[in-house]
Amino acid sequence: MGKAQPPVTPAVRALRAAGVAFTDHLYDYEEKRGTAVRARELGVDEHCVVKTLVMEDDRQQPLLVLNGGKRGYLVGIAPADVNRLLKPRLVRFGLPG
Repeated sequence: MGKAQPPVTPAVRALRAAGVAFTDHLYDYEEKRGTAVRARELGVDEHCVVKTLVMEDDRQQPLLVLNGGKRGYLVGIAPADVNRLLKPRLVRFGLPG
């Protein structure tokens, strides 16, 4: 069986149109309940619509991995490109103790 081809999602089209280099990351999606994090725990006004949150510490990583627009698909993007295109809200989230 051949290797799965990455999807062409609106996110992929937008990255290509902006000339942003990205990497494809496919994985086997499993339906789960997920972890709910309330906006106020991240210091965000819960009535404010925020499209992208980035942990302050993650800006130092060579690659940020974001939802690619389809279940089982992520894209890796340089932090500078994430900042330029998405203008994320920086958050600080620490574990108690």
